[in-house]
Amino acid sequence: DKQRTLLVVQDKEMTGAYQWNQLTSHSLRSFLLRWYEPVDNSSLCVFRISWGLIMLWEILTYLEDDSLKATFYFYDSTFRFHFYGFSWINAPEDPFLIDLLLWFLLIAALFIALGFLYRLSTTVFFLGFTYLYLLDSANYLNHFYLVSVVSFLLIFVPANRALSLDVAWCPEIYSTTAPAWSVWLFRVEVAVVYFYAGFAKINEDWLRAEPLRHWLGRRAGGAPFPINYLFKSEFGVYSFSYLGMLWDLAAGPLLLAGGRVMYFAQFVAICFHFMNKMIFNIGIFPWLMLALQTLYYPFDWPRVFVENYVIPYLPSFLSRRIDIVLDSEEFQKNSQRFKKELIKETRLGRKEILVVAFVTLFLVHQTILPVRGYVLCYFLGGPLAWTEYGHLFSWRMKLRSKDCSLELFVMLPPLNYKHKDKDRILASGPDKWTRKEKVRLMDLVSGSQAREAAGRPVMLHQLAHHAGQVYQHNLNLPTAPHVKASVNCSLNYRPRQSFVDTEANLNSHPLWSWPYPWLLPLKPLP
Repeated sequence: DKQRTLLVVQDKEMTGAYQWNQLTSHSLRSFLLRWYEPVDNSSLCVFRISWGLIMLWEILTYLEDDSLKATFYFYDSTFRFHFYGFSWINAPEDPFLIDLLLWFLLIAALFIALGFLYRLSTTVFFLGFTYLYLLDSANYLNHFYLVSVVSFLLIFVPANRALSLDVAWCPEIYSTTAPAWSVWLFRVEVAVVYFYAGFAKINEDWLRAEPLRHWLGRRAGGAPFPINYLFKSEFGVYSFSYLGMLWDLAAGPLLLAGGRVMYFAQFVAICFHFMNKMIFNIGIFPWLMLALQTLYYPFDWPRVFVENYVIPYLPSFLSRRIDIVLDSEEFQKNSQRFKKELIKETRLGRKEILVVAFVTLFLVHQTILPVRGYVLCYFLGGPLAWTEYGHLFSWRMKLRSKDCSLELFVMLPPLNYKHKDKDRILASGPDKWTRKEKVRLMDLVSGSQAREAAGRPVMLHQLAHHAGQVYQHNLNLPTAPHVKASVNCSLNYRPRQSFVDTEANLNSHPLWSWPYPWLLPLKPLP
């Protein structure tokens, strides 16, 4: 019977299955029933289309002007900063291969929007985009991370069962329903993003309206009245600061609440993201969030919208065709049949258990990962915005302004030693080398990389190791010289102070060894 559902599995396919009555908790059984409850899949399919179109636009920006943006991101320097655990990922020497990958991603994004070769397209896009994202940690942006996370999730949800070319190609996969978990997965993920974005704002600087005070002040000149007044007034900057924090903390619960509360939250979210786009110009992030937030509406909102506001205004021959595509009566029949069989069914198959386990583990991972930064700072000391321990992958968005100046020095053997003393001096080791030479940063990294490395200890550490290796190779030294740094930083418009110990050798510790003993603590506010 082709109408049987995921939970209705023949006995011969039930190897390793569990009896429902073996689940001792009635509430757990009820929860799992709701997990697989059939819901209208039109909202999921519309999200797939919008997501594919946004990704299509994003990849086009890399290819325009003879791949200028791609060249800037991936070939502006021969050295690239790595993420922990991904030092093995490098860009190909030939930029043509990156251009070729971008064209593949462009096609994959288009196919996702069209619902064509859906599983293959989502897999290719996830792998390709994540590869580009991991090439250089200097290019880290939260919305790139969000793209990778959502692209990964799309691989597993059945978002191509309607409104797709796959259905035209393979009609037997057509369905008007999807299991509820495939939508709730995205809903919970977005709630996690909002919560940690708000939680990160509960810090000393944000509560004194910094750095928002300076950011808004710089944009007051081009804003119309009365917005320009709000941008310059203390009342305005404190209002934006505290309301932004409270919105991020409350957005998830409000959107999940449903009903009128959810619609109010949607209105606030639209205003919030449009304002962020106008004030900060933060790329595609507002569009990504607004697309994801459509999944909080009732599952059938696209179907209801078309039936109530599109079909009545179309010619009869078109309205009949669209009504057939919407297939409302068939949806009701499928949904009712599914629910009846689901209630009667007494077994939970291995496939369903694996799905539940996967979704649960993924959401637990996404919930716990941002906590690591706060734990590290609690035990190692210092605010997270200063030490950067656990800053990445934690949804810390538009929180800090870190203006740093960086000078790097290497300690080399003296120039005036006699030739007969060369071997002895070199053999004495870098501890005895006293000639201090300033490193030309532009010979090692690009300007944007140097700016990012100045305020991020993990990148500064990589840069110091790279400088030592370059000087060791170029001067044919027996070992890497000591590398020292002079870094002065202003965090959120505080007075400038030293960021690292100027006498410390940044090469004394292996990469990825925390904490950094040469990192100086942040001075308290006066």
